[in-house]
Amino acid sequence: ESTGYYILYIPQNQEIWIKENENIIYFKSIITTLDIPANREDFFIYLMKANFLGQGTGGSIISIDPDEKFFYLSLCITYDINYKIFRDKLEDFTNYLDYWRSELKRLIVVDIK
Repeated sequence: ESTGYYILYIPQNQEIWIKENENIIYFKSIITTLDIPANREDFFIYLMKANFLGQGTGGSIISIDPDEKFFYLSLCITYDINYKIFRDKLEDFTNYLDYWRSELKRLIVVDIK
């Protein structure tokens, strides 16, 4: 799955895959395994709202892998940035990753209202 990516290991069991391709930098990480609650329609509507214009994800995207085993968080940024912007984007990405890991675990256990 991580072919062509550099793997960045961050404390708290975060593994972030980073790849550069055609002036784009990709960040990608597993949020959690694909467990969908009984109220799947409400669950997916909630995730679509989070993805809408990147409002609930800091510009990242929540997705499902092709084998339907995991939820992923991914982000694309332009290659033409300085180190500070890269570091800030990576920090924001890890913060949203932490948030969505806890949020999806909560949603899978508790019904969405």
